[in-house]
Amino acid sequence: MTDDQHGEDVTRVTPGGEDDTRVMPGEDATSVEPGGEAQTRVLATPPPVGPKGRTSAAEPGGDRRRWRPPRLVWFALLGIALGMLLTIVVGLFLRGPDIDPFLGTWGPAEGSAGPLGGLVIEAGAEVASVTLYSAPTEAVGAAEAAWDGNDLKVTVPGGGALMDADGPAKLRIVYDEDDDELVATFETAAGGGAQRLARVSALAPGPGQTAPAPAPTLTPTPTPPVTESPSANASPSTSPDDEVRSALTRIQVGVLTWSSEHGGLFPPASEVTADGEVGPYVDPWPVNPFTGAPMRTGSAEGDYAYEQLDAGRSYRLTGFLSDGATVVVP
Repeated sequence: MTDDQHGEDVTRVTPGGEDDTRVMPGEDATSVEPGGEAQTRVLATPPPVGPKGRTSAAEPGGDRRRWRPPRLVWFALLGIALGMLLTIVVGLFLRGPDIDPFLGTWGPAEGSAGPLGGLVIEAGAEVASVTLYSAPTEAVGAAEAAWDGNDLKVTVPGGGALMDADGPAKLRIVYDEDDDELVATFETAAGGGAQRLARVSALAPGPGQTAPAPAPTLTPTPTPPVTESPSANASPSTSPDDEVRSALTRIQVGVLTWSSEHGGLFPPASEVTADGEVGPYVDPWPVNPFTGAPMRTGSAEGDYAYEQLDAGRSYRLTGFLSDGATVVVP
């Protein structure tokens, strides 16, 4: 029979008018019928009551698991992240070092004169555009530079004009962070060299850290300069050694005139000859009073020797006299 209060099936034992006995669910229940043997029945265990056993209308079955994205989605997201990282790394690698320290106008540093008159480096389409100037600050060519490690390399068409040669000039430009200077190593068909370059506001002949040198003045000499060319009809009071001294002074004037037109730098030895660049400034070219021929470089009497010193910032001119003595200017 059914207990109305608890909604459970129970069995009552009623022999002899005894009190009813209630059997809890899940336990064996014994039923004694009048005039018969006792029979045992097992009552069915009702479903558990609680959070795990409770069902909801909103969640049929009450056992739905949380949704998780498929593994393929995780692999796709990981691939996208790795691709973005690789793009950033490759971009930084192809970009190269910082170009900013190289940008600007650069002229020969103090103590580093040479055929390079300067460089102008500007940001280019890919890395930088380099314009090359000769010692007289004449533009000889421009080209786009590329990275070579932390240095710039560039091939400038027409750069061979630096050393009187045909063809391009190949430059490797290194930035010296300690001195904020560039070290430019160049190579042409006629040879190569290296110069240090300092930052300047504008290019001008001569060292980039100083203003252009003023026109030099003549160095005093023991004898006054002769204004006319020595000849066989020279005054008998003028000795051959005096003529050598005078000729040396005239060559010195040509050297100083050349220097005044080249930013205060003095010419190389190959230019201080009758056929060199100094020749037109000494017209006519002096004659050796001992041979009657044009004076030439050498160590015999009536000859002269010219030396370019301190990378073109000074010079020495020596004349050889008859008794083995010499006269030196300046």
